[in-house]
Amino acid sequence: FWLKRPPRGFPIAAMALPLQQGATVLRQLLRLHKEKLPPAMKGMGDAYLKKEFRLHRNPLKCTPDQYKVFVQKWVDYGDMIKAQDVVVGKHMSRDEKKFLDKEQKTQLRRLRDETQGAVMSAAKEFQPPK
Repeated sequence: FWLKRPPRGFPIAAMALPLQQGATVLRQLLRLHKEKLPPAMKGMGDAYLKKEFRLHRNPLKCTPDQYKVFVQKWVDYGDMIKAQDVVVGKHMSRDEKKFLDKEQKTQLRRLRDETQGAVMSAAKEFQPPK
């Protein structure tokens, strides 16, 4: 699963268990999306999940400690989704946004714009005829 050869001295064994746990969390989240999200949100959410997990398992971009934090944040997301009868999401705090890099901020804006567009088009479909 390595995209490139890990650096010399990289603790490959240190990533084995976190990667296993990450794969389990990913499967649980995909199942949760299937149960809880409307089809449009599920498709977008599943693609985003898979992309993020694929990016973070790269040892050149993510240390074992960073990967553990990454997985824990997704576990927290799963808990939040499970607790909701109707999935509404959650706004990021300013402190959470401070830790995003430029690419993540761009991706967040794009995701926001896509979801707002989907909501607007769904609202138009359900407007009563005049």
